[in-house]
Amino acid sequence: MVEKKHGYGTEKIPISIIKPDLPKFISPDVTELTAFRANGDNRPFLGIRNGNIFHIIFIEEKFGDVYDH
Repeated sequence: MVEKKHGYGTEKIPISIIKPDLPKFISPDVTELTAFRANGDNRPFLGIRNGNIFHIIFIEEKFGDVYDH
């Protein structure tokens, strides 16, 4: 079953639309973060995947805090 855009799962988000400053350890070659939704209320956490590890960079407290949906 395919989930809708803001359903469970992941979506690539260009760093150009991220509102807060990125941490200094994010290198210039990173062009997108992965938005991961697991709780069904549309607020994702965003990060980057390195092998089997997903590094969380942002957790959205309020819908739209990290990027405009």
